[in-house]
Amino acid sequence: MAKLENWGYRAVAVNLHDNGTEACTNHLREEKSTVMHLLVKTLKLVKVIVISPSLSGTFSIPYITSDLYTDEIAGYVAVAPVIHSDYKEESFKKLSKLKALIVYGANDLSAGSSIHLLKQMPLSHQVVLADAGHVCYVDQPGKWHEELKKFLDTF
Repeated sequence: MAKLENWGYRAVAVNLHDNGTEACTNHLREEKSTVMHLLVKTLKLVKVIVISPSLSGTFSIPYITSDLYTDEIAGYVAVAPVIHSDYKEESFKKLSKLKALIVYGANDLSAGSSIHLLKQMPLSHQVVLADAGHVCYVDQPGKWHEELKKFLDTF
């Protein structure tokens, strides 16, 4: 967070609880995207770049794939993403204006199908951090910050 603020960004961290074990029905997706939208509006955020590690994707993916909030979101950073398997490629292919950075560790065995889905985003860029596992930003903090800064500088 301090690095983001040093780079000139207003950083907001939100801990949304979800253990990821529930199937994400359409109704739950709507609720989760609405929670994200209300956070953005309540905090008066503009040009939002969502940084979403691991299971936080259970909130961020419904938000970015919703047709209701595309004007709020400037970018998406998926870190070691975990996405429920009931999403389809089409949900991500349609995100033609959303820049995305997909970051995961070379030793992360849980990212496979999620990475495949996210790579369907036309403006996505993938970074694999060597000698890193699921918590790749902890395993390789220097490289993580370097790649994040490069991505943020594109806005």
